[in-house]
Amino acid sequence: MGVRSRSTATGAQFALAVTSATVVTLTIPTAAMVAEIYVRTAPVVYTRDGTDPTATKGTPADVGDIIILNSRDELDKFKVIAVSTTAALDVEYFTDVSEGGGVQRITATIATQVVASTTKTREANATPYGVNDVISEAASSGTAWTFAALGRINGGSGYIVKGRVVTDDITVSTMRLRLYLFNATPTSELDDLATNSQPLYADVAKMIGIIDFDALDNAQAGADSAETQRDDLRLAFTCASADADLYGVLVTLDAFTPISGQKFTITLDAETSD
Repeated sequence: MGVRSRSTATGAQFALAVTSATVVTLTIPTAAMVAEIYVRTAPVVYTRDGTDPTATKGTPADVGDIIILNSRDELDKFKVIAVSTTAALDVEYFTDVSEGGGVQRITATIATQVVASTTKTREANATPYGVNDVISEAASSGTAWTFAALGRINGGSGYIVKGRVVTDDITVSTMRLRLYLFNATPTSELDDLATNSQPLYADVAKMIGIIDFDALDNAQAGADSAETQRDDLRLAFTCASADADLYGVLVTLDAFTPISGQKFTITLDAETSD
């Protein structure tokens, strides 16, 4: 971590929670003069001059970055806030000075491309959906959309960079969709045609984020399906410690009438570095 020689100061703060709502400061041991802070789960923004950072003001640090504080003054004035998703920081304190400062990035890590796809087939009915209804496979026993092994390994992390929804009904070209993503099965409504109950406070700790999809497109001549795609995503995620999957709830943003047994396929592309 770029340190010349170190004497550890007791009082490390592991898994220090940082939200996007409240600025966090350090609990500094008396003997500490230096700190190294590993950004474990989600991007943050920090300052070292005592001013309050915001999501758009301060120095950004991404997952895998190491923030080095090289004086007691920097320790005392350090403040940090999450960009959006709650972040976990590992803070270690030392009694002597490190070489360099600011943010160190691990440059030898190579991102691995991962693609996960999941398909659901609706029940044999054409019951209309209203705005903010859940799309699932069953009206009484619906399940979350599971994106298997998107994190590659248990506790894996990375960025979702692309999302795509395809359906076998070409008549739904005005329908927009929203995908809520989690690192564990959410406790919210999962049944088909039920009114969506997200965002749900009980699921805050599991939530990765939201992807909104524009209206499905069936413009290709001879097409037998409609699709919508997002190529502009950079959504950070971390899987649960004993799981490599992500889980979703698909919701309508517009009312529409489905066909009987209509199929939906959602594909997510991710870059992982674990």
